[in-house]
Amino acid sequence: LKDLEQRHEVERALAMVAYADGRISNTALELWATPQDESAIDQLLSKAGIKSGMRLVTLCIAGGASKRWWPEKNYLVLGKRLLRSEDCRIVILGGPGEAAKGERLAQELEQGTVSFAGRMSLRQNYVLLKRSFVCIGNDTGVMHIAAAAGTALVVISCHPQSGSVTSANAP
Repeated sequence: LKDLEQRHEVERALAMVAYADGRISNTALELWATPQDESAIDQLLSKAGIKSGMRLVTLCIAGGASKRWWPEKNYLVLGKRLLRSEDCRIVILGGPGEAAKGERLAQELEQGTVSFAGRMSLRQNYVLLKRSFVCIGNDTGVMHIAAAAGTALVVISCHPQSGSVTSANAP
């Protein structure tokens, strides 16, 4: 079986299951959080002055390979534009390696922007992303978590088949 269609590896695996006469009853991504994860996010948001119901825009600055990184200055320009034109609060996500970058970006954006880069577990990222209006960022694992959370996505990708920006889960 030769599959030349460009698509996500999960879709390719599901196509193989279907080809082998397997039944696929549900293709939704799933992730679960505990009440402790929910409580931890409540506390982090409260400490940051973010109240329930505020519109959260999550910027995901993580990325495995350097070719996947959108330049920091672009996040700064985008963040400033969002804070000027939208009634929102910005939350920055990333791994431990992006903690300093996230703090620097949050300080430059000010206006209540907070960085949780390197401070949360996978499930806590999921809880935060469930509460986010949109997640904007590099083509990385956090985007899969955001997809599972049903959050609107803007994925900035270096892959030519997907263009420079793709979106999914739009409200």
